[in-house]
Amino acid sequence: LLEDKAGKTQVDSLAIWETGLTLKEKKPEGKETEETAKKKLAKDELVEQDERLRLFLPQGAILKTELDEEHWLNYGAGESVPVMFYSSYAFLSKKPVQTAARFSDASNLRISGLLWPEARERWEKTAYTTRESYGKGQIILFAFDPFFRSYFYGTGRMFINSMLLGPGFGAQQVVEW
Repeated sequence: LLEDKAGKTQVDSLAIWETGLTLKEKKPEGKETEETAKKKLAKDELVEQDERLRLFLPQGAILKTELDEEHWLNYGAGESVPVMFYSSYAFLSKKPVQTAARFSDASNLRISGLLWPEARERWEKTAYTTRESYGKGQIILFAFDPFFRSYFYGTGRMFINSMLLGPGFGAQQVVEW
């Protein structure tokens, strides 16, 4: 999964501390090396694969999300909640974005409804609820309507927490005296 590899970047310390020296031999600029050609090909393949996998979107499936029990958005919701899901977008998050709820792994993802095997791999461990700072406020993103027909109390509680607790926990409000 790309998100698991995101935090494991390697830093070439010689390039940083020894004024331009690197561990790898530098290639002349302007010429495409084999390594960059492979990366470009891999990126093109990933884009093609993503476009193909979007065809297998969950249509009204009930999926399992795992919650960060210490995050304020999940107060009172437990360790996992079922969510109704109908979307072709799989969201990934990286720091400084906080992921409050994440879809379960592929083997435990589907609770009910139609979920193609190809879709299980695409949506496993992707973000369902995220929170990030924006100026003095914040942005809270739900991957799908948390109050859809009021089916599930867990996602409803997360939505209520975002409205009631959000101004105190996530935003930086100016208090005028």
